[in-house]
Amino acid sequence: MKKLSDILAVACSEGRKWATGKSVGEIWYTCPRADWLMWFAKTVGVSDKNLRLAGCDCARTALPYAGKNRAVCVKAIEKAERAINAGRFLKDNCKEVEAAWRAYFGGGSSAGARAAYAAAHAAAGCLLSSAYGAGRAAAFATGGSGKANEEMCRLIRRRITGKMIEKLVR
Repeated sequence: MKKLSDILAVACSEGRKWATGKSVGEIWYTCPRADWLMWFAKTVGVSDKNLRLAGCDCARTALPYAGKNRAVCVKAIEKAERAINAGRFLKDNCKEVEAAWRAYFGGGSSAGARAAYAAAHAAAGCLLSSAYGAGRAAAFATGGSGKANEEMCRLIRRRITGKMIEKLVR
């Protein structure tokens, strides 16, 4: 079990400032940023499986903005989910991940490219990056709407419950 004060000591300054004075439950249930939730869950010791599946959930929120990259993104995320549920890790060079990376690097700063970034990171297991990439894809496509971030926070909290978090922190 980890101490909340130890966790906050290694948080980014903005996150630490926001969380100071809050209980573990308050932090988990009111945190306004998906990337912070993922960081917090990873730092307190949530299982790798739940973290990786939450990363895939976040990447899926970028699919509406993927445009021509949608099929590539879906394949990368689905491949990751199958591997995670089978207890395996994907190799970074699997064809689905490579295709998602190619879509990202070939797409410039478009929302579709950012969706591919989120999918590739989710498939490769880079959890914070998948939440960040999905949020950036949605923000780019919607002119900065916070709805996608709110949805990712909801999905993360559905996958990683407050009870799970509270069992890991004192």
